[in-house]
Amino acid sequence: YEITGNTIINGGDNIININVTSPDKTVVKTYKISVKLEKSNNAYLKTISTNVGELNEEFTKEKYTYTVNVGKDINSILVSAEAESTKSIVQGTGVYNLVSGNNYINITVTAENGSTNVYSLIVVKEKSSNNNLKELTVRGYNLDREFDSSILTYNVEVENDISSVIVDAIKEDDSAVISGIGEKDLNVGLNEINI
Repeated sequence: YEITGNTIINGGDNIININVTSPDKTVVKTYKISVKLEKSNNAYLKTISTNVGELNEEFTKEKYTYTVNVGKDINSILVSAEAESTKSIVQGTGVYNLVSGNNYINITVTAENGSTNVYSLIVVKEKSSNNNLKELTVRGYNLDREFDSSILTYNVEVENDISSVIVDAIKEDDSAVISGIGEKDLNVGLNEINI
C-alpha cells in the first residue's frame, strides 16, 4: 500500500489517501480519510527576554505586563520572545530606541485560529540630569567667545536701530526642555536674555 495526501496533520481539513494495490499490480483501490483538526488557540508566549535590564518579575504566560528598568546611558533594547506553540506567530520583537522615561513595547502572539494575546513591556529609562546646551546662537550676530557648555554668560553687540534678535539653542540631551529661545525684543542699553 501507499499513503498520499496530507501525511502531517495540520489545523483545519486534512485528506489522507491510502492506495492499496493488488499483488498482481492490476487493481488499485483508494481509501480516503478526512481528518478535521481544530486549529490551535494557543496565543501564549513561552519566554520574553531583553538584552539589557531584567523583567520586574518572573515571566508567566498568563501575566501580560512587565517592567524593565535601564540606566540613562542605554539608548536601545533588543526584545526577544518565543511562542509556546510552534503554530503561533509572534510580532513586536526586535530592537527599539529608547527615550528618557517610559517606553512602551507591545508583543502580539497570534494563534493558529486567529486569537491573540498582547504582552506589554514598559521599559523605564532613567532620566538624565544633563541640562547642558550643545549650541547657542543669536542669528546674524557672533557671541563674544566660542560657545562652551560650561560657560553660562555671553555678550552680543547689536546696532542701536535693532529692535529684536532671534536666539537659538540646541540641547545635549534630547529629553531636556529649553525655554527662553526665539525672538526677543530689545531696549536701548543692556538686555539680559535667560535661557
